[in-house]
Amino acid sequence: MSVPTTNNIRLLLIDDHTLFRESLARLLQSEPGFEVVANCSSLVEGIKILKSRGIDMILLDLDLGAEKGADLLEELHEINFEGKVLLVTAGVNDRDVPGMIRKGIAGIFMKHNRLPCWCMGSATP
Repeated sequence: MSVPTTNNIRLLLIDDHTLFRESLARLLQSEPGFEVVANCSSLVEGIKILKSRGIDMILLDLDLGAEKGADLLEELHEINFEGKVLLVTAGVNDRDVPGMIRKGIAGIFMKHNRLPCWCMGSATP
């Protein structure tokens, strides 16, 4: 994995909704301190990017159509990903949150909210 050369938080966006994903990428890229390294619609694409690029934080949709974003969490341990994962979702079952915390998510951001509805510590890697 390449080493980041800036102080920017290097982001990977994984969401199956192209309009949302690309709009969020443009919004974040325009903010100081963020660099959107890549965005994609599937876990397979996301893992390929993670293995080849330096990523500090993943913004991950929980429901990716046929795939479930939470499935990526186990794979991240196998590839020794040291960054943070923020779930960006339209909804999450409260019963599922403790398991996702154990698997390493840093927080959950609801797509319809302006502020995080739940966070574990700092969102900064």
